[in-house]
Amino acid sequence: MLQPGTLLTGRYRIQHMVGTGGMGSVYAARDERLGRDVAIKLLRPDLSAQPQERQRFLNEGQIAAQVVHTHIVRTYDAGDAPEGPFLVQELLQGRSLDQALPLPVDQAIDVVANIADALSALHEHGYVHLDVKPQNIWLRPNGAAVLLDFGIARVEGTHTTTLIATPQYLAPERLDGSPPTAASDLYALGAVLYQLLTGRLPFDGPDLQAILAAQRNAPVPLLAIAEPKAPLLDRIVARLMAKAPSERYPSAAALLHDLHAARAASGRMLDQQAQPTLVVPPPHASVPVARPPTPSTALPGGLPPPTAASGNVPAMTRRRSCWLPFVLILVLLCLVALTLGRRARALQRTAPLPQSQIMPAVSPMATTNSVVVPDLTNQPAAAAAATAQTLGLQVQVVAQQANDAPSQLVLSQDPLAGAEVPPNSQVRLTISNGPQQPPSAQQSVGPAPQPPPPPARRLPLLRLGRGKAKK
Repeated sequence: MLQPGTLLTGRYRIQHMVGTGGMGSVYAARDERLGRDVAIKLLRPDLSAQPQERQRFLNEGQIAAQVVHTHIVRTYDAGDAPEGPFLVQELLQGRSLDQALPLPVDQAIDVVANIADALSALHEHGYVHLDVKPQNIWLRPNGAAVLLDFGIARVEGTHTTTLIATPQYLAPERLDGSPPTAASDLYALGAVLYQLLTGRLPFDGPDLQAILAAQRNAPVPLLAIAEPKAPLLDRIVARLMAKAPSERYPSAAALLHDLHAARAASGRMLDQQAQPTLVVPPPHASVPVARPPTPSTALPGGLPPPTAASGNVPAMTRRRSCWLPFVLILVLLCLVALTLGRRARALQRTAPLPQSQIMPAVSPMATTNSVVVPDLTNQPAAAAAATAQTLGLQVQVVAQQANDAPSQLVLSQDPLAGAEVPPNSQVRLTISNGPQQPPSAQQSVGPAPQPPPPPARRLPLLRLGRGKAKK
């Protein structure tokens, strides 16, 4: 333990201890050469005597120094002193994220978005963190999150004979000896998001084998929070913690898209099914009993598979998928026919034309992929609506006068053709009411007006008196 006032390598003046961890102790110090406050991370003396641990500690400094990012702790220097190897890092204000659980929903989304941004930068440099958890995330006073502790980070895809991880955040493929990838970090981040929202871990158990069995086989439990955004967040967590790495987000940057959409979503948007592009349906499982997080544990490589029964959710039957689209098209055509018939009768009565009309959407079976909006312009409204409905899109129709287009022709659409939208999203179609009717067609029905009288003939002027009439 370093005493206050100790001058390390003639440059760093120790002020006080900040805390201790599994690798060593952290001290607040003053860089007397540059005149700034720093944090000194000193390796434990017993680990300093082990070449492997010593090298791992120095690797942390090398990786952290290479990736300069707002949400990654800055590493300024590394050295070897009589007291042991040390790292000089940014002195952070605030507290560890595990001391702030749980967080309000929007703040939890912001924190996970910060860490996803940090992981995106780390993965772009070819590294994986491998120990993403609240204890390794720092919360600044302004609410921004910073990723710490790169002690077990390594080059992506590197094999290792010893598995070092925190079991509650360990991706299932790591139990089978697969090399670590960016998907392993995303799995751990999903567990962090779950914990931030609920205050409990998604998978926990009375012992190590129970935890690993749940990670391998159990579906992700629902968040079970009273929050309009819960369905969106359930889908995000489920995709992050998918058992197969290929079913998770392809990158941390892709995750950021859905996090920002969830952050901006409102209860009204959820009611209208205006959701971001999400792929994995929410899991269905009961919530496990909450247990406190446990420290990192070294697990021997090549662990035998747990013997717990599989908890995979059975696949949805596809029997209805063959005939359901045809039924939906038929229903839609009936609705369109009724609407057109009413409009025709209204024109016969010369009643004013309604400004807009909402077509009720008949949602097809839930799909797990985003929908590419087709080009629906310059088509009859009925055909365009049928096309959109078969793709799982809702349709809103707005009518307007157009002297240069026939009635019921689609003039424009929103979103534009080629846009990728979530299933059940709404497509707004602006259709033509045809040329404007002459004013007489918009007046109320009544007796036909009488034609004006012909111009009066000029009669000869008669003068009373004797004699003949004089013109």
